[in-house]
Amino acid sequence: MKADDEKASSYKVDDAHIFLPAAGFRIDTGLSYVGAYGGYWSSALNDEFPTAGWSFYFNSDKAYSYDAGFRCYGQSVRPVVAPK
Repeated sequence: MKADDEKASSYKVDDAHIFLPAAGFRIDTGLSYVGAYGGYWSSALNDEFPTAGWSFYFNSDKAYSYDAGFRCYGQSVRPVVAPK
């Protein structure tokens, strides 16, 4: 445990790491798959289907990009600032 704590505290702002929690997603008023799936919206909409957008999602096995994520499904947003 101590080794993990030391590693986590040694990251700097310029390190190429990002933490994306498996926060699940929301449909209507329900929250589903917390701890099993993570889904994050991009800023790009699907040109052919205006009700859909590009998103990135993952589970414990794989990561995917998806172009038909319905925008009515609640997914996480991870703001990122591009390096100067």
